[in-house]
Amino acid sequence: MSQDIGIHRAPLHDRCPQAVTTQSRHSLGSAHDQEMDRDLVLLRPYLDTQAGVFTRAQALAVGLTRKAIEANLVARRWQRVLDGVFAAFTGDLNARQRAWAALLWAGPGAALADISALRWQGFSGGEDTVVHISVDHGRRVTEPPGVALSRRSRIDEFVVPNRRPRRLRLEDAALHRASRLGISTDGLSVLFDVCRERLTTPGRLRSSLTLLPKLQERKVMWAILDDVAQGAHSFLEFTYLRDVERAHVLPRPQRQARAEGVHVVGAVNAGNVWRDGLYDQFALVLELDGRLGHETAADRHADRVRDARAAGEGLLTLRHGYSEVVCTPCSTAALVARVLRARGWTGAPLPCRVDCVAPALSAGHVGTRSA
Repeated sequence: MSQDIGIHRAPLHDRCPQAVTTQSRHSLGSAHDQEMDRDLVLLRPYLDTQAGVFTRAQALAVGLTRKAIEANLVARRWQRVLDGVFAAFTGDLNARQRAWAALLWAGPGAALADISALRWQGFSGGEDTVVHISVDHGRRVTEPPGVALSRRSRIDEFVVPNRRPRRLRLEDAALHRASRLGISTDGLSVLFDVCRERLTTPGRLRSSLTLLPKLQERKVMWAILDDVAQGAHSFLEFTYLRDVERAHVLPRPQRQARAEGVHVVGAVNAGNVWRDGLYDQFALVLELDGRLGHETAADRHADRVRDARAAGEGLLTLRHGYSEVVCTPCSTAALVARVLRARGWTGAPLPCRVDCVAPALSAGHVGTRSA
């Protein structure tokens, strides 16, 4: 990534307090500025490719001296970011500049990892207040504030080839982040979201998982990726599939069913829409409202319009959120079963455990497995 680094000059009396009285001293100050500008020219190949960040070794390699580096720091034209790493500008660093600084500090062989690698490759989710770096398993370094280190064996096998900054492959980074966060809402969401954002596919994630036989939660992630491949595009959809539908043996809807010609004025994605679930045989639509895409007044308006359009086609819409799916899955299963039975389903939900309330709430008895 190229970034034009501006030249930030301090006032003359700050750079050289004595140079305010004579013409000769003004001339000296001007010459000093020109020398510092030449320093930037020498560093330009690094600044353009490293977001304005460079190392002491790189500066020395292009002909600068340690005295010149110190002079630019004293003049507050540059700033020290980490030990041996500098930025050729003042002010706060953005996420990319912090990533470059951490990577340069870690040295040759290091690579961006976890959320830092994901964000550099287009992922929109996750927090990146800490830069995640992977280094070779045999290295022993103490991480500075703002940097999280992990150690990897055979790290070169998992790095994106011929790319700068050096970073782990998206699938590897996603799987390791999900493993680190654990099989929770945050951990599972990583796997769903990288697929939902079309950055990768469940098949590619599973192929990468075969190369990580010791990864924690590997078996669970393998099963989850099956569900992603079947159309579960979010943690909420996965939870509905596991805790509501499968746990109570409800009919399977068509997932991510395309509704052509449904144009919602004012919607973020006007035009064709995809319904989370469609029970075509029973003229029933299932919508699962997570946070993303349903948080603003405009989003809620679009949802209501979609439901009205579906009703115009003779379709009833059931809309569930986190509280119904995550907190009361048995009651939600009973509600879905009652609606399905009213629209022609001849089965009944089965109990997911001894004290499950779904059968009693839906039909007053435990049904059979026939659907």
